Amino acid sequence: MGRRAKYFTLAERKAAKRAQHTEYARSDRGKATRARLRSKHTHSATSSSPVSVPPSAYARAAIYSVLSWTFSWQDDADVVVDLGLRQPPYAFVLPDAAAIAALEDSGNDGPELTLNSIHCSWIREEGRARFRAWSTAGGSEKDIIVAANAELGERVRAWNTVATDKGTAEEDARFRKLYLDWGAKRIVWLWEELEVRREGLEAYLTARAHSELPTQRLYQANIDYIRSLPSLEDSDDEPSDSDDWLSEMFEC
Repeated sequence: MGRRAKYFTLAERKAAKRAQHTEYARSDRGKATRARLRSKHTHSATSSSPVSVPPSAYARAAIYSVLSWTFSWQDDADVVVDLGLRQPPYAFVLPDAAAIAALEDSGNDGPELTLNSIHCSWIREEGRARFRAWSTAGGSEKDIIVAANAELGERVRAWNTVATDKGTAEEDARFRKLYLDWGAKRIVWLWEELEVRREGLEAYLTARAHSELPTQRLYQANIDYIRSLPSLEDSDDEPSDSDDWLSEMFEC
């Protein structure tokens, strides 16, 4: 008998990988890996948008947000955890006690990682909805650009208000950090996608076909992060080489 643990079921393999992921994410090596990924999946371009994106928003958008391996979440209209990021005026909304309790009950990795996973899922939903709206052949290009710039302006104003507010309680501050993280991603990625759409419908469809739109790159960033983890073999556990399994865990 060797030292390597054997996992005969998918559930056992997932449980082992979750534990390894959590430990690695908190380690110096895991933090260094996230730092290397910060700029890998961000693009820059000369903007023709009248909206100025704050440099600090670019910095936050480039930081990879570690997700929860254990969260299980069902949207409930009475439990508000969107932090104010999903509807105008995009002002920060602190989750109430019931929402925080629901987050704590939805996984073993803490409210922050659970919220990261929820917002990752929402951002990809928003990206798919935006693509459907922006890829309609009969849609007005001018209307698309005007509406997107209006949304960008509202998001930047709300984000700047929170970014410059330093006098917050500790509980308030941790959710404000998440608001700034995911708010920055929405701002920068909306700006980047709009720049592609300005090049015309054909260029936009081509970018989508090559998985070059920002929310598509988010999925690849998740996969890259998981592949950067030490293998279970390094931890005397059985490694998993299933890309399908990675996709199942992190296709948000």
